[in-house]
Amino acid sequence: MRYSGACALLVSLAPIGISIAGADPAIRPGDHIAIIGNTYADQLRIHGYLETLLLQRTQGNPVSIRNLGWGGDTLSIRERPTNFPTEESALLAHKTDVIVICFGMGESYAGKVGLSDFRSHLKRIIAAHKGKKYNGESAVRIALVSPIAHEDHGELSRNRKQRNSDLAAYVGAMQQVAS
Repeated sequence: MRYSGACALLVSLAPIGISIAGADPAIRPGDHIAIIGNTYADQLRIHGYLETLLLQRTQGNPVSIRNLGWGGDTLSIRERPTNFPTEESALLAHKTDVIVICFGMGESYAGKVGLSDFRSHLKRIIAAHKGKKYNGESAVRIALVSPIAHEDHGELSRNRKQRNSDLAAYVGAMQQVAS
């Protein structure tokens, strides 16, 4: 259950991030949740931990989850094949109530010099979705999920302290944007 902690983090952050949209912070039974983001978001589809935790959170009442994560995406670069449906069309088709935004890992490789661009791109994506009624009735709620820290894997993680320092700066930027 290595990934259960990361998914618990996602679920526990949802009320904080949802408040960005000024809506009720609860994930409600019957909600349609869309996950957008980078490789971390993309990999959530492989395991059932997230769905399990969300069902526990909604007392076993169903929620619908659509994972739109795409490996290699960043806030500013999100390439798709020709004629691939747009993110907005997918959110409308899913009748999305909650968008879970998972970015920051790829962007963090720019180091501290990339923080300003990261903040502005994050604000832009939130503004692009804020107030939209993808479900046809109410404004979408937004949750931000920060990138996870690098673990110690011996020789494979020689730059772990620097990477985690950069990640902490990006998490801090996310917290600033969210408040």
